[in-house]
Order: sequence, then C-alpha cells, then structure tokens
Amino acid sequence: MSVAHVDLLSEFIRVPGHSDNPRATTRGITASYDANELGEVPLAAQLMGSNIDLLAAAAERLVTVKGAPRIDLNCGCPANVVTGGGAGSSLLRDPDQLHEVVRSLVAAVGGAVPVTVKMRSGFDDTSLYEDNLLAVQEAGAAFVTIHPRTKQQSYNGRADWSLIASAKQLLSIPVVGNGDIVSVASALAIYRETGCDGLMIGRGALQDPLLFRRIKAYFAQQQSSLEHFEDGLSVAQNPNGTSSLDSSQMTCQHQLYGNLASDPAVSGGVRECDLVIDFLKRYAAYGFDGSVNGAEQSLVGLVCCSVICQSCNSTSRH
Repeated sequence: MSVAHVDLLSEFIRVPGHSDNPRATTRGITASYDANELGEVPLAAQLMGSNIDLLAAAAERLVTVKGAPRIDLNCGCPANVVTGGGAGSSLLRDPDQLHEVVRSLVAAVGGAVPVTVKMRSGFDDTSLYEDNLLAVQEAGAAFVTIHPRTKQQSYNGRADWSLIASAKQLLSIPVVGNGDIVSVASALAIYRETGCDGLMIGRGALQDPLLFRRIKAYFAQQQSSLEHFEDGLSVAQNPNGTSSLDSSQMTCQHQLYGNLASDPAVSGGVRECDLVIDFLKRYAAYGFDGSVNGAEQSLVGLVCCSVICQSCNSTSRH
C-alpha cells in the first residue's frame, strides 16, 4: 500500500429534498465549506441528499466557486432522520436511483475533479450489494469507500471485511476499506484480508487523534523494510524459482509482518505527548465558561497537558 497520498473529507453537507429557490439554497448550504480549512491538505466535500438537481448544483458550486478537490456522495449514514428523507444509506434501496445520482454528480463537475461514493453494504440486508457497487462504477465514480455494515446494523457487531474483498474482485475502480479500523494492527489486518486500495478512518480517530499518523508512519516504515527484504529475497531465489530462505530469514519475515500490538508508535522523532498537547491546544480551545481562551488556559487543557507531561516525563526517566 502506498502511503504517499493522504485525503481528508469534510463533514457532510446536507442537501434538502426540495427548494423554492435552488440558487439561494445552493449558496447557503455550501457557504461554510472551506477547502483549505485544515491547511496543506485540501478538504474534499461530502454531500448527503437525494434531490438530484440540488445535489448536482451543489457539487458544481463546490468545485467551481469553493475549490473542492473531490466530491463524495454519502450513502452510508444510518440515522433515521436522514434515511427518512431518502438520503444516506436509503439510496442503497434502489441501484437505478443511485446510478442516476452519481451520474448527475459526475456530469455536474465535468471531469474537473473526481466524484466518489461512501456506502454501506446495504439497507436491510446485502441482497443489492453487488448491484449498488456496479451502479456506482458504471455511473463514473472514481473510487468507492465501503463500510461493510448494513443500515439496520448501524454500528453494531463487527464490520464484515469479506465484503470489501468481494468488491475488490468485482470492480475495476479502486476500493477503500472502512469499518473497525481503530489501531495500526487493525489497519494492517483489513489491508491483508481485503487487498483494498486505501483505508478510511472515522470513529477510530475519536478515541485516538494520532491514529492517522501512526498508520501512515508504520506503513512507510514497513514499506522501506519490505523493499530491503525483497532485495534480499531476489538474491535468495533458487534457479527453479523457489525461495531459499533459511530459518533466520524466516524469523526476520515474521518480525516484519507479525503481531503489531507490541510495536511502539512511530512519531518521526517527536514525542507523542508533545503531539497530543499540540492537538489539545489547537482543538480543545473552549473553557467551561464558553470563552475562547485556548486549551492551555482552560481547565481541561491544563489537566490533560499536566497528566500527559507527567506520564511522558516518567517514561523518559525509564
């Protein structure tokens, strides 16, 4: 898996089911979107809705006026307030409608940016799973991200990664895996089990804001190690094409691809506690009184930073 490309996606922009003034509505719902909100990595725009004309108008404005680098259609939200209006995972009930929505978005952006789809494995069940995948691909989606739970499952049970693997076999466009990626170990596991082209992380980042950094750093480290390993392996090939690895080489291979649970986080030479403190200062900026004082001035920030520093200093002493 290449680790060179990092892509970020906005929270969904809710597109209403109807409007008496489509132009004003489109301006309003796209007003707060900022492609450069997070700095050096542009933020893709995520749309959620079912009105084809309004979705297309919003996509066009997001690209031509707001500079969106990608348009993503949400077909995954399981909330009843969303699906009740025909949006989110409700689009998975009708592959023909899904095809028309995606086709309209692709036409609206005119090839200027890619249109992608985030979808679940189905609404009530997975009976339309392959039909929906093919509808997305045939409509012109650049890639599809799959959360392999149905709408009815919500976030319960385990994500069925085998469905991601089957999508890889069925489709010619890239498939991004999602669901239950909460650690470096689970990131490597889903990649191994499915052969997916990329990973999408959602709720896992809430419990570990540094999860993206851990995964990117680990894959980069292992990619470098793998290149050295493969160089050695090519030298160790027998004339008949079989491997002549000895036991010590097999041990190295096991260490390279073995259990990740005990591996330390790779942080590029920066102490993890410093990264967390920086995160708190940037994003935990509100005190209990509602004033914007910076996290270092708020009780939450002071307590968290103090605990983290004590832990980090304790670790460094050992």
